[in-house]
Amino acid sequence: MLKEKHLYVIAVLSIAVLFFANQFAVQCMVNDIEIESQITDLISEQNTFSQRLLELAHEVIDEEKSIEELKQEAEVWNSLHQEFQFGDIGVQSMAHVSEEAVPLLRQVNISQANVYSAIQASTDYASLNAGISSLSEHVQTYISLMTKMVYEVSAHSHKHIDQTFIEIVLPTAALLVLLFEFLFIFKPITKTLSLRRERLKELNDTKDRILATVAHDIRGPLTAIQGTLQVIKHEDVELSHDARELLELSLVSCKNAENLTQDLLDISLLESEDFLVQKESIELEEYLSTILSQFKRKAEEKNINLELDIRPDRLEARIDKHNFSRVIENLVTNALKFTEESGKVELNTYEEEDSIMIEVRDNGIGIPDKLKDYIFDKFSKARRL
Repeated sequence: MLKEKHLYVIAVLSIAVLFFANQFAVQCMVNDIEIESQITDLISEQNTFSQRLLELAHEVIDEEKSIEELKQEAEVWNSLHQEFQFGDIGVQSMAHVSEEAVPLLRQVNISQANVYSAIQASTDYASLNAGISSLSEHVQTYISLMTKMVYEVSAHSHKHIDQTFIEIVLPTAALLVLLFEFLFIFKPITKTLSLRRERLKELNDTKDRILATVAHDIRGPLTAIQGTLQVIKHEDVELSHDARELLELSLVSCKNAENLTQDLLDISLLESEDFLVQKESIELEEYLSTILSQFKRKAEEKNINLELDIRPDRLEARIDKHNFSRVIENLVTNALKFTEESGKVELNTYEEEDSIMIEVRDNGIGIPDKLKDYIFDKFSKARRL
């Protein structure tokens, strides 16, 4: 049960966690704003440089100047583009800030390659003049795509900032409300929970009593029905094949219902406060041999080798003789049931450190992996495979 001081400690720790989480979110938001600003500056710088390349190309043509200066500028421009694509503020940063900008970048690369190739392919002002229209078109396309990228990055950044702000404000407000309730309203809540817990315990006890009563009362009619069916089965009465098959199915259903009622009674007993474990020192060889003896006929019918191995001899353990026998009987019953003819079922007992291990092994079909986590649940599918 949590005490009041524990609740205050939890409240303080919650506020501290909230504070550091908010600081982290704010820092992430600031980083996104900085990345957006740097990308925008790079794009603006590259657009200006692109326009400068086009102006320089026209100067070379108009003044019949050497093309070498244009090519040198194109090399610098290409280097800046490579830095823009692969540098710290490049493709990776863009992928983080705006997913929509990445496809645009592919188009930009194509346009950039066209501009660079057109300049490098020119050998003098005459050849440059021949391709100036195409060069102008490629530069304008490059500038247009880069400008569009600015809008995409900016829109995504603003959207991310708004989302981050909401992620900060809403959880903070919700947690503050919860902390207020936690600190100033917890007493009536804990009292109510305590009363409900007691009420649930009473209801559970009532349920157990009803379950035990119903299971006990059902056994009488089931026994009568089963007895009647057994009489019909063993009487010298002519029955059609279908009728005898229905009779066998009815007997099986009665047996299943009888096992279910016994399970209900066992569970009610185990969950009751009156259940006691009465341990006594038992020599395991004689005890387990007696239990296995009742399964010899069933094992012989399926030609199953039923073995008992106890090491060392005269091994003793303190157990509840009656209830523990039910455990062994259920395990051996299932082992025989799900082991094919000419199979093998072993009951092994041995010492391991300070414990005595008892295991039932068989070479049957085993339990499906998906049901292994449920075999100890009440009324699970794994209990009736």
